[in-house]
Amino acid sequence: MSLKQMWDLEVFFPGGANSKEAHACLEKISSQIKQATDASLLKTLQLSQEISFSLREIESFACCHQASDVKNTAAISLQDKIAKLQSSYETLLKKTDKQLAALSNDDFNALTISLPDCAFYLKERRNLAKEQLSPKEEKIIDMLSISGYQANTNLFATLIGEMEIPFGSKKLSFSQVENKLSDGDASIRNKAFISLQKAFREKENLFAQILNNIAGFRLQRDALYPKEILHEPLQINRLEEQTLNSMWEAVTKIKKPLIKYLEKRASMLGKSKLSWQDLEAPLFSHQKKISYEDASAQIIELFTKTSPQMGAYAKNVLHDRWIDAEDRSSKSPGGFCTYFPHKKQSRIFMTYCGTQTNVSTLAHELGHGFHNEAMKDLPAFAQVVPMTLAETASTFAELLISEGSIENASSKEEKLTLLDDQIMRSVAFCMNLHARYIFELNFYEERKKGFVSAEILSTLMEEAQKKAYCNTLEEYHPLFWAAKMHFYLTDVPFYNFSYTFGFLFSSGMYQFGKESTNFEEKYIALLRDTGSATVENLARKHLGVDLSQTKFWEDAFKPIEKQIDLFFSLIDK
Repeated sequence: MSLKQMWDLEVFFPGGANSKEAHACLEKISSQIKQATDASLLKTLQLSQEISFSLREIESFACCHQASDVKNTAAISLQDKIAKLQSSYETLLKKTDKQLAALSNDDFNALTISLPDCAFYLKERRNLAKEQLSPKEEKIIDMLSISGYQANTNLFATLIGEMEIPFGSKKLSFSQVENKLSDGDASIRNKAFISLQKAFREKENLFAQILNNIAGFRLQRDALYPKEILHEPLQINRLEEQTLNSMWEAVTKIKKPLIKYLEKRASMLGKSKLSWQDLEAPLFSHQKKISYEDASAQIIELFTKTSPQMGAYAKNVLHDRWIDAEDRSSKSPGGFCTYFPHKKQSRIFMTYCGTQTNVSTLAHELGHGFHNEAMKDLPAFAQVVPMTLAETASTFAELLISEGSIENASSKEEKLTLLDDQIMRSVAFCMNLHARYIFELNFYEERKKGFVSAEILSTLMEEAQKKAYCNTLEEYHPLFWAAKMHFYLTDVPFYNFSYTFGFLFSSGMYQFGKESTNFEEKYIALLRDTGSATVENLARKHLGVDLSQTKFWEDAFKPIEKQIDLFFSLIDK
């Protein structure tokens, strides 16, 4: 459980990104795709699940190597080969969609009997066939997307990963400078923010070009069907638009306590208003660094309190070299959890610097890993989980840590520090993520008219932040659009609202758990069903709630209001 002990990737494909075994895997996938193309429908679907697992395995492997070392050209080359196979696999799936759609209801039901636990996914694919173009046209789109669409994500990752940002006498990576925004010294935070602004300003035209390329491709592709811009993200997230609108409506209503808190936070930092670089500033100077070993022990203990199985899982992951958390300049920014379905193991990536936010991030990614663990024995088609529900498991894990830490705090100042961290995470989910959503909606409307310049992108971002933060900040982050990878992910468009959904849904689920018997059993059952239901039906089945109404979302915020009230009562004593 050492921070210096990097993850073990050799267990998957020995020899790194140039591994012979990795390239043999690619050849096998290619052969299976060809075999499946001419097979019976049942055989094609059986092979498709094997292909899906193999693609996920090799993709996770390449992603881990590229994130661990952004200059790993072998990993970048491997990702390019994977993208081509992924395109061929998508073409195969679209062909089977047409075959599924052509079946009678009786024949379709008979087919699902031969593929246990896959009926929901196959029905979903069958319905998708109604929106598709001809197989030839779909194949052309898939082929063009490799270099004309998906490659832009890798280009962004390479560009931001290679940035060396001057900071004092050193040159630091983006993630290293970003971590300094949580420093207790205001001068260091300001210096870090200025450095980030300058670095991204110098490359803003490149980032604007990439973002316009992604959005332009998506809009031109969607116009062929035709689809509205939210159609794909709603479909991917298995979410009704009414549910999304109800969630944002509730978020808008519940911001008053957050505004009050931001105003209090500003006064405690000696300011009339907070600036962007103050949002993660510690309020109390006594705040100490948390060692990786202590963070690990804390997570294991608090997971176990709610779910012994979660605790045991976290212990295994933290001890068995499944995590790369070391602070190295060669690493990619951000954090993630990725899954290797053949080995039934996850790997977690982050940069740990000893902050409470880092502890939350570690718990967040372990939550993803436990979700994978809960589903590991299900077939591939039953493991296709929408982002909304994937983020539920991770934010639920964060909630366990924050609530447990606050409850166990040994002093007033420690409790206040932990409350501040959790409340500011609520600010992130309900304000920062809301700003991203508003920005993307407005950006796509502008992109329909033509190329959107870096200057206009920055204006759109600042306007979105002002609206989402209800004009509570003195200085905003207009170049945030260039610094956040989520805007550049092509496999999950509008990679923003799923986090807010997960945060509020997990908060509601946490309250359900406090009032429920056998919660661990019910929670794992819910996780196992996340690949086999819409989010609305899952909530009805396991929690008995209607997500299309604002009541659930407003009720889910009540624990945050209690935390804010507790903070004010403690600070005023």
